[in-house]
Amino acid sequence: MGAHDCFNSHFQQRGLAGRMHSDRGAGDEDTASKSVFSSFQSLSIMSLGDPACDSQRPHAAATGPSTAGMESGYPDSRNRFIAGERFYNHEMLGSLRKGGEVTLWSLDGAGLAAATFSGVLSFRALRDSMSPLLIRLLGLSSEHNDAMQRLVELPMTASVLAGLLSDAYPLLGTRRKACAMLGVTISALSVLVIAGLSACLETRSSSTQDAEIGLTFACVSCIVFASLGSLLTQLSVHTRTIELSQQETLCRRGGIQAAYLAVRELSQLVAAVFTFITVGDNSAFPKMKHSSAMLALVGISALVPLPIIAMCWNEGVVLRARIDSRLCGHVEVFWRVMQQKAVWRIVAFTSCFALFLGVQFRDSVTVVQTWADGGNVTHIIEGDMVFVEQGAPLIARCVHEGAMLVSILVWRLVFMNRPWRQFFLLAPLLQIVPRVISSVLITTDVVRSLALYRILEGVASTGAGVAAFANLVPLTEIALEGCEAATVGLVLTLQSLIRAFLDTTASLVRGGYFYDVGDVVKDTRSSHWGVLASLLTSYGINALALAGLFLLPLQKLDAQQERAFGGFSTRASSLIAAATVALFSFSLLANALSFVPGWSCLPIAGGRGCS
Repeated sequence: MGAHDCFNSHFQQRGLAGRMHSDRGAGDEDTASKSVFSSFQSLSIMSLGDPACDSQRPHAAATGPSTAGMESGYPDSRNRFIAGERFYNHEMLGSLRKGGEVTLWSLDGAGLAAATFSGVLSFRALRDSMSPLLIRLLGLSSEHNDAMQRLVELPMTASVLAGLLSDAYPLLGTRRKACAMLGVTISALSVLVIAGLSACLETRSSSTQDAEIGLTFACVSCIVFASLGSLLTQLSVHTRTIELSQQETLCRRGGIQAAYLAVRELSQLVAAVFTFITVGDNSAFPKMKHSSAMLALVGISALVPLPIIAMCWNEGVVLRARIDSRLCGHVEVFWRVMQQKAVWRIVAFTSCFALFLGVQFRDSVTVVQTWADGGNVTHIIEGDMVFVEQGAPLIARCVHEGAMLVSILVWRLVFMNRPWRQFFLLAPLLQIVPRVISSVLITTDVVRSLALYRILEGVASTGAGVAAFANLVPLTEIALEGCEAATVGLVLTLQSLIRAFLDTTASLVRGGYFYDVGDVVKDTRSSHWGVLASLLTSYGINALALAGLFLLPLQKLDAQQERAFGGFSTRASSLIAAATVALFSFSLLANALSFVPGWSCLPIAGGRGCS
């Protein structure tokens, strides 16, 4: 069977007509498909605002069933209710795949929760504790440290490739469970090797240059492998969450998504506490030896979750006859999937949010933080401002994660069955409006209060919680069976590349172009307006994320309808592939230049310009 026929077979299996649990006879297929299409036309214009799913039911349900139009098998145009058990039923047709609802807060969902905790903790804790290893033990400069952290995060850009392999070649009969366990194992072994190398570096007295280079290469290689293991774990968990969410009925779809994001945010909070205990506020002088911290990380992120994943992750075994051994054919199928209008529009929406909401002038933000805390610029080193650190990073992280948990709870209780555009509109608004207020009050010296700043930043963090649903909620409605991990991997790859692009170009786009550093040191009125102008410019760029809302379907049924009847755009796959390759090449080249002596001074490589 060719790739095109394979895609059509998948599409028919997952098509809307194929999901009807109807007891019609063999001679009524045409009438059934017409009824489904008519019901979609009526449902797409209905209000989907009631969390109890009353708005997802046909309008005439409150007045009783109507039998008008029963003779012809079509609904009455004056009454959109489709009567009878054999017709549309939102309870029956709501699930996108068989299996029934699964709750994450149960024994069946414990494996997924444990894998989520392991993937998030190992990645965030390792990344936050890398600075002592790279700066103090290996002797790298701060610029090289930043470039190294971006380089070791580049394996996250291989999510789409890992997703394709996961879909095409299941491990031990499962597509997600074995891949998640493999990721946890790779990450744990890599961290163990890092712990051993750190112990060698901590006890060394003197070494040759060749030995230094060898240790540096070994440490960086292990960090890359640990990042790769976290990638496999997070990709498997994210994809499995979407698969389980597709088993939920229409009005209840999204419950496991909210639980998954809540576990992820709690894991982020645990990672912040772990970093505070092991590293502290100053990464140059950590509280605990790096080797001991890595051993503790292995115990928490691998030894405890692995048995839970092995025993409590329930996933159907893939039959040998259903495994497609041709990776090339699977890639051709996914290439065709990316051409679907519903798919590329949602991919463009998530990329638009990641690109524009990620823009931030960090130097201007640091100025506002220092003024809010009542501090001043202490001195200037090579044109950069150095501030006295008086804040508490752990408190800021707790406020951020707590605000995101609040936004997750609000979505679960209020917005789960409301139009998507209403909900995702809050992401840019909640991130921009509180920060505009705090910037105006602090830069103009009306109110300079650290408590006020943290409260408004907490409100802005709820916008980040809203944006966290962007790569989860829409993908649930469009992920095709057999291509779920590839679809999720594509979105995660683009988001990782966009983050790397923004971090790389941060030295090119700076708020310092709007003001003079010397005026900021003196806290003059001209510096106030310059800092405010730079911040308002960044907020204006953030507001461009609103354009992505026009690419988003209205709600769940609209996304399914667009996937089934929206058609294809033949150039979409080529454009997505070209953008991915271009972003990856730029990020890799720019970060590699920072290690070349003759080019490291370039702003694109993180330097301050060549003289």
